[in-house]
Amino acid sequence: MNAILGMKTILDASPFATIAATRRQLAARKVSPSELLSHFLARIEQRDCDIKAWRYLDKEGARQRALELDQQMGAIACKSALFGIPYGAKDIFHTRGLPTEGGSKVLEGNISSENASVIDKLDGMGALLLGKLTTTEFARCPRPAMPGTRRIPPVAQAAVLPLPLVRVWRWWIWVCFTSR
Repeated sequence: MNAILGMKTILDASPFATIAATRRQLAARKVSPSELLSHFLARIEQRDCDIKAWRYLDKEGARQRALELDQQMGAIACKSALFGIPYGAKDIFHTRGLPTEGGSKVLEGNISSENASVIDKLDGMGALLLGKLTTTEFARCPRPAMPGTRRIPPVAQAAVLPLPLVRVWRWWIWVCFTSR
C-alpha cells in the first residue's frame, strides 16, 4: 500500500503526470518536445534499473523525432492531442528499424522493416516513440490450466486464434485512435 501511495505522490508532483497536463505544458510553450524527451529519458535512466520496463530505448531516434516536432511547435493549436507526447510501444508491435521480439528467444534479433498500423497512426499524430517496453512471451499471461483440461502451448494457441478476434482487436484500435 505504501508503494502505491508513494507512486501517487511522485505522479502528482510531476507537471507531466497525465497526457492532458503534459499537453497543457506544450500548448503554453512552457516545454518543448525535446525538453520533454530529456525529462523522461532522465527519469527512465534514474528508475529503470529497478523497474526494468524498457526492452529497447531508442534515444537517438527519439531525439531526432523530438527536433522535428520542435520545428512544428508554431502551429501546436492545430495539432493532435498526442503531439509531442512521449510513449513506449509494447514489444509486440512492429516498429521500423527497432527490434520486435515479442518477449521470445525465438524472435531474438528480429528487426522490423515496417511499422504496425497503430505505430504509424501515433507517428502521424505527432506522438514521440521512445522505444520498446518489455512483455511476456508474445504478450501472453501464464495461466494455469483448468482442472481436467490439457494446457495448449502458446505457439499452438497463436496458430488457432480465431480470425474474428484479430478483426475485433484491429477495430478496437481503430475506434480508439479515430474517435474524438
